[in-house]
Amino acid sequence: MKNHRSPGDDGLVIEGIKAGGEIILKSVSELFNKCLHEGTIPKDWNNAVRVLLQKKGDNTKLENYRPISLLTYMYKLFTEILTKRLTPLLDMAQMTGRICIPYGTFASICIP
Repeated sequence: MKNHRSPGDDGLVIEGIKAGGEIILKSVSELFNKCLHEGTIPKDWNNAVRVLLQKKGDNTKLENYRPISLLTYMYKLFTEILTKRLTPLLDMAQMTGRICIPYGTFASICIP
C-alpha cells in the first residue's frame, strides 16, 4: 500500500503499520486469521469518513466537489489480502466451469 494517504476514522496510517515491525505484523496477522476463521470483521472497520474534494472551478458551487469515503487501513489491508488470495481460486473456478468455491476454502487462505 502507498504511503502518505489519508487515514480513516481510527486515525491509523499505513506508515504506522509498516513501522511497527514484526510485533505489529504478527498482531495484524493474528487478527486477520481470527476474522477469516470466524467469518466476521470488527464493526469499526465498517465506518467510513466522507469528505468532499474540490474539483476545478468555483469553490462556492457544490457541483465542483466530489465525495470520497476514507476507510480504515486495517480494512483496506484485509480486503487487499483477501483479493490476492481469492483471485487465483476464482480464475481456476472459471476455467473449470465451476461457479462456487469449495467448502473449507477460507481455512486454506489463512495468513501464516
